Amino acid sequence: MRLKEFIKIIEEKIPPQIAIKGDKVGLITPTNDINVEKVLLLMDYIATDQIPYDDYDLLILHHPPQLKPPIPTYVIHSNWDIIKGGACDALANKLKLKVIDTITEGLGRICETNIRLETFIEEIRRRLKAEEVRIVNFKRNLKIDKIAIVSGFGLNPKMIKKVHEKNVKVYLSGDLTQEGAILAKNLDLTLIDAGHHTTELPGLYKLGELLSQLGVEVRIMDTKTPWETIKWNP
Repeated sequence: MRLKEFIKIIEEKIPPQIAIKGDKVGLITPTNDINVEKVLLLMDYIATDQIPYDDYDLLILHHPPQLKPPIPTYVIHSNWDIIKGGACDALANKLKLKVIDTITEGLGRICETNIRLETFIEEIRRRLKAEEVRIVNFKRNLKIDKIAIVSGFGLNPKMIKKVHEKNVKVYLSGDLTQEGAILAKNLDLTLIDAGHHTTELPGLYKLGELLSQLGVEVRIMDTKTPWETIKWNP
């Protein structure tokens, strides 16, 4: 399949114009109209010889790269987070949550449930394979009727305020900061940080399923969380 045709099909299914303003999505490396047969799908571009980039015609990334990749590259980022059936819905499905609303402007999901906080955290560990979670306002026996979720980058003050305005008491995402944690403490909002990469991984595999239906060979590689946690012995 020619590159222009492949991109046209992708953009009919995941329109770039719904991305957050300023987000770098689409074809980011100028290239001729090459033939696309083999596609490599990654969360992030990592400059390493351990990933055989030259074996593929096209690299598709979820996150815009910080360095220029060695092959033609197309980015599907916040438009995939926002669109129905995309990354946020994939996260909800992985956790067996029923979506009833969005948080703001199509981003994030509010889900209906009937579970206690301690049990939900165990579900996160089991279904997302989360190695650790960070929690603000941990209330072990808190009964949850609604949960807000955002794949990846949601635990920032702006989104925390939006979730609070929706009268939701528990919010799962990644990228917790000191500022966001203090805000949540003051709002009595329980935050669960399962990690940016971990909460986006279901969406990456869902995107791979979609791309595989477009007549090309798609390989998904999990580049893992880009750091290690060292625990000191007492």
